[in-house]
Amino acid sequence: MSRWKYRTANINRSTVPTPTEREGDFSNTRDGRGVVIPIYNPATTRANPNGSGYVRDPFPTISFPKSMMDPVSLKVLTYMPLPNVAPNNAFTNNNNYLSLQSYPIDQDNLCLRIDHNISAKNKIFGAFLGKPQFP
Repeated sequence: MSRWKYRTANINRSTVPTPTEREGDFSNTRDGRGVVIPIYNPATTRANPNGSGYVRDPFPTISFPKSMMDPVSLKVLTYMPLPNVAPNNAFTNNNNYLSLQSYPIDQDNLCLRIDHNISAKNKIFGAFLGKPQFP
């Protein structure tokens, strides 16, 4: 039986909500040019009086109360990490989280061979190659 172990690590950069965004304050959420992105109140959705589609009113302070946040989303946020590095873009807070995760690969190989001499002229052998599944 042989065993092969391989360990590697990847540097992963990603974007996670900032502490103010977790509280519902998006007043500093901007696009790549630095323009504040408006946040619209879904409770004000109505048919567009000037044509097709729908319109909504923006939140006046570009933030919304925690009472409007979904309880499941709030629970998911408790499992998400906080930003731990400076973002690539200060306007967008893009790539503000860095993690170094290892990815182990363990592989066991089983090689079994049996030889049997029936006589001086007659021989037989059998081989088994496989990956055992250990619990």
